[in-house]
Amino acid sequence: MIPAASDTTNGTEPDFSGQVVVVTGARGGIGREIVQQLSRRGAQVACLDAVDERGLGDLAVGCDVSDEESVQAAMHRVADKLGDPQVLVNNAGILSRGEITAISVEDWDRVFSVNARGPFLCTRAVLPAMKAGGYGRIVTISSSAAITGGSVDTSAYGASKAAATAFTRAVSREGAPFGITANVIAPYVIDTDMIRDVPGISARSHSIPVGRVGTPADVARAVVFLSAPDAGYVTGQTLLLDGGGLNST
Repeated sequence: MIPAASDTTNGTEPDFSGQVVVVTGARGGIGREIVQQLSRRGAQVACLDAVDERGLGDLAVGCDVSDEESVQAAMHRVADKLGDPQVLVNNAGILSRGEITAISVEDWDRVFSVNARGPFLCTRAVLPAMKAGGYGRIVTISSSAAITGGSVDTSAYGASKAAATAFTRAVSREGAPFGITANVIAPYVIDTDMIRDVPGISARSHSIPVGRVGTPADVARAVVFLSAPDAGYVTGQTLLLDGGGLNST
């Protein structure tokens, strides 16, 4: 089913009724907020995470996004229980810190397996049904580190997010003739457990022009916009969600 675009000129919220949404990394702060905001707007949300947490969304599925068989099994379960997904949010991600001369090959590969291979495997799994249905929305949560390279000890993270960003842009070109959009959200400093212990984050947050760090809700609202039927003319884009912070550094 191809959702109809809604009339948003009167300030109404996007309506996701009847749509099946898959959110990876659903247990984390950003993932959980994405699930809640899409659920409140009528979506049936399948929550994929390494830990299968009951009570989150409409369906919780344990899934290792870096493993092909695990992703295929999870997507089959989603299709069986809820139907084919119309929206995929590639949110799962991990951070490994270490300067280039110190980070191990194993840690580098582990970060890439989740942050870059994960979006590839999940997108590849949902694309056939989206193409057949003539509709789809794919949103990948990247990072401002994909643009800046990140801090001195997060090279693997920044490089993996840059790979996911480039991949999503490639998806936008392949999906466009089928009514499928693919976009990237690149947050800067967001208040999550992942970044709270990163050195210099507190000082960096003081320089953000809007006067605060970002929140998971800020990211989720951007996901809602890019996932909505009305966003059909927005594709292949990277939305830098930084509160003006990168322009001030």
